[in-house]
Amino acid sequence: MKQMKRKYVVGGVLVAGLVLPVVCAGLVIHSFWDPFGQTAKLPVAVVNEDQPVTYQGKRLAVGQQVVSQLKHNHELGWRFLSAREAAAGMKHNRYYTVVTIPKNFSQRATTVTDSQPQQMKLTYQTNASLNYIGEIISQTGASQLNTAVKRAVTKAYALSMFQQIKSSGRGFQTAAKGATQLKDGTVTLADGMNTYTTGVTKVKNGLLQLSTKVAQLPTGVRQLRTGSGQISAGLGTLQTKVQPLASGASQLSAGADRLATGSGQVEAGLQQLSVKTQPLVSGVQRLTTGSSQVTAGLEKLNRKTGALASGVVQLADGSQALAVSTTCYVNGVYQVNTGLHTLATGAQSLSQAIDQLAAGSQTLAGQVAAGKTGVTTLGTSVEALTTQSASGSAGLSLLAGQASQKLKQDLGTLSAALSGSNQSASRLSRVQDKANQLSGQLTGNDESSTTAQAASKLKTAVAQLDAGDQATHTGMTQAEITAKVSSVAAATKMTADQKAAMTSALAGAGQTASADTATSSAKTAVSTAANDLVKASGPTSGTDQTAVKQTVTSLKRDVAALAAQGTADQGSSVQAALAAVAQDATALQGVFAQAQTLMATQNAALGKINAGVNGKDSGLVARYQKLITGTQQLDAGLQQTHTKVPTLAAGINQLVDGGQKLTANGPALIEGTQKLAAGTGQLNGQIPTLTGGVTRLVAGSLQVTDGLGLLNGQLPALTSGVTQLTSGSGQVHAGAQQLAGGLGQLTGQVPTLIAGVSKLANGSNRLTTGLTTLDQQAPQLVSGVQQLATGSQHLAANSPKLIAGAHKLTTGNGKLATALQGGADKVKATPLTSRTAAMFASPATLSHERFSDVPNFGHAIAPFVVVMVTFLGLTGLVAGFDYRKQLRTPRQLATLTGWTLLQALITSAGMAIMLHAAQPLAFMSLTGLFALAVLVVELVLRFFMGRAAVLVVGVLFFLQLCVANGIFPVQTVKTLYAPLAKFLPITYANLGLTEALNGTGISTAVLTMGISAAVVIIVVGSALIGFKIMRPNESVVNEAQD
Repeated sequence: MKQMKRKYVVGGVLVAGLVLPVVCAGLVIHSFWDPFGQTAKLPVAVVNEDQPVTYQGKRLAVGQQVVSQLKHNHELGWRFLSAREAAAGMKHNRYYTVVTIPKNFSQRATTVTDSQPQQMKLTYQTNASLNYIGEIISQTGASQLNTAVKRAVTKAYALSMFQQIKSSGRGFQTAAKGATQLKDGTVTLADGMNTYTTGVTKVKNGLLQLSTKVAQLPTGVRQLRTGSGQISAGLGTLQTKVQPLASGASQLSAGADRLATGSGQVEAGLQQLSVKTQPLVSGVQRLTTGSSQVTAGLEKLNRKTGALASGVVQLADGSQALAVSTTCYVNGVYQVNTGLHTLATGAQSLSQAIDQLAAGSQTLAGQVAAGKTGVTTLGTSVEALTTQSASGSAGLSLLAGQASQKLKQDLGTLSAALSGSNQSASRLSRVQDKANQLSGQLTGNDESSTTAQAASKLKTAVAQLDAGDQATHTGMTQAEITAKVSSVAAATKMTADQKAAMTSALAGAGQTASADTATSSAKTAVSTAANDLVKASGPTSGTDQTAVKQTVTSLKRDVAALAAQGTADQGSSVQAALAAVAQDATALQGVFAQAQTLMATQNAALGKINAGVNGKDSGLVARYQKLITGTQQLDAGLQQTHTKVPTLAAGINQLVDGGQKLTANGPALIEGTQKLAAGTGQLNGQIPTLTGGVTRLVAGSLQVTDGLGLLNGQLPALTSGVTQLTSGSGQVHAGAQQLAGGLGQLTGQVPTLIAGVSKLANGSNRLTTGLTTLDQQAPQLVSGVQQLATGSQHLAANSPKLIAGAHKLTTGNGKLATALQGGADKVKATPLTSRTAAMFASPATLSHERFSDVPNFGHAIAPFVVVMVTFLGLTGLVAGFDYRKQLRTPRQLATLTGWTLLQALITSAGMAIMLHAAQPLAFMSLTGLFALAVLVVELVLRFFMGRAAVLVVGVLFFLQLCVANGIFPVQTVKTLYAPLAKFLPITYANLGLTEALNGTGISTAVLTMGISAAVVIIVVGSALIGFKIMRPNESVVNEAQD
């Protein structure tokens, strides 16, 4: 019944694996069939607050025109509401977008020709929290609305400009008539200009001749006036200087005499100077050499000032640190001195004694712990043995009961088969009696309960024995331990508190008075309980293995006789029943053998427990003897410590004396270090001044050295100049004497010169006055004549230009009239209609040509859904076969492959029919190839990675879902693992199924990369799977690990 039920369950799972992918794929595609074809149901609110205006004499209401157009637009679900209703709807998530046409929408449309035009603003508010895709669709609708508004406004602008162009055309016609009249007037103007040019030429010739003659007059007058002025000025100057000349000649004569005298004195002084310059040269050279040496020494000193300053700073820091450290040192000396006084009281001796006593106590505790561990281990072994005995007995009882029940059932079957023969019935009765006897021998009545009671008693006795061991701590009584503590306290001069602390630490370390008695009685109880358990675990009711074997042999013999009789009477049915009875008897004998083995093992363990309990005394005595020895060693160590205390006290006293001397000298040491720190601080403060002085001294020395070098270089020139000056002074003295003689003669002729100069000065002044008046009037005459000549030249030169301008004016007016008339004609001929305005508003249209047709969103995602459902379906099949352990043989793998291909073909066929695939066979073939490739990959992962392959398959599914879903282009998926799309099988499967569905044909990328990669994966994966199956031992090991 269970097998049939299991078959139904497995069959249902397989059928679900075939049907569910088709159903799931159909539901998913149907849910996304055409979401963009229902945008007319998407609610979008429109609020029109625009106020109409008058533009060029016409009423302009752009907002009302937009609303009228939207009422005939069914691309979105437009709702025309007030601002309050729209705000409330947006708040309650009733609308995806609210489009608002402001009050000044039409008014801003009229500012297109203003100096500062204002753009029309169409605002919209979106609700992304309601649905993001809905927001995108609403934004697209708002953009289209804005485009429609721009087209309408542009058309209105164009019509308005057309009216202005027509008005301009009429103005061009009027201007053309005026230009024709201007052309006729300019012809008359050209005739008068010819007569005017002839008269201007005659005037120009006469003025040029006059200008040539007059130009020479100012030059002559100016020359006369200049010469007369110079003569007059010279004579005036001469007249004023004659009188001082007379007095100056007298003074000059006297000065010449004094010059002759002084030059003689200068000559004598220069001769002395020449003699003294030679020693000056050698002295300056020695001074220069010494100055250079001084400068070199100062520079060396200047280079060392940095090191000097650094050393002083280090000295100051070191002195400060020394002062601080000295204070700490003195404080430490005080503390050491105090500690040494305390140490002298004997605390150190007490500490050493207590340390040795603690070490002895640890030795005692270790010995006691060892004894306790043995007893604990014994109790644990008894508990384990008790548990195993109980579970073994219960298990054997269960096996015996099952075997007996099976034997009874087979005997009933045999009885029914032998119902037609009296002889067979009697033999069957004997077989049943022996079977009942064998069952009684094996099962018994009170075996389990007796064994359990004996095990419980043994566990209680071991616990009592453990308690008795825990009561025995040391080999000494508590009174002996207290006496030892008092002896140590008296020897080491302990205080009352120290003695009380040691007594409290060793409290309870002595053994109890009744330890031996309790241990003896506990041992007796353990031995008794163990013997009772041995008795209870033996064969029940006196039955041993020999009796059981005899019963089984007799039973088999009767069964053989029945077999011979049954073969002659009933045939094969009796033979089968007798074989079953024989097997049951053999099974009962095996159960009994297991019981005998278990009981023997249990009895051996109980014997070891008795031996352990009986031999326990010797181990405990040995441990407690070691405990006593450790206590004696502890006492000896304390005595030895006591003898060393006087020596320690003497050493401590010496330390105390030395500490007192250090303490007495501490203040003086601190004072000295403080003075050292203060001095180094002052020295450090003066270092910058010293460094600055040395630097300035070096600079000054360099200047002195440079000056002396310059002076030394100029001394030869000085010596030469003094020599030359000496020789020249003689010549000066001789010339001064000659000058004095000539000045005497000049002084006698000065009065005659003064009278002649006065007469010349008066005549020259009158001549200069007349020439000045003539010179002032001549420029005005020349300027007037030149201006007349220049003007006539300009008139004569520009007359041709004037005539040419008149001709150009005539020609230009003709062209202007012709052009204006042509412009007016073109404006009249231009078709400025409403269609032309529409062309301005929308000059271009968009033509869409489809390379491949995808009717809706359902067709777009169908290949991806088919691939993912196929992936999940075959993953479920692999998991089901793995769970049933049916991935071991080639036949099982072939079965899985068949189911996988069947599932892929059913899914792809259903989708091809549902979607009206253009190439259904290619659609189904690609789906089957993809399913087979993925199956091989999952099987390889399962064989080589075990259950961890589930994680790898999950990662592959996640990656393919993220980067190869076909919904968005892979270039727009901005993730780190997006480049993995070209290495995933679903990418090429999705592309191939899309091409097969749309009928564009299988592309080269799918053929060369996708299909080739799938074939390679199938071949290589199949080889790996075959290699794995051919090694059954390794497969068994892997399954065991799983």
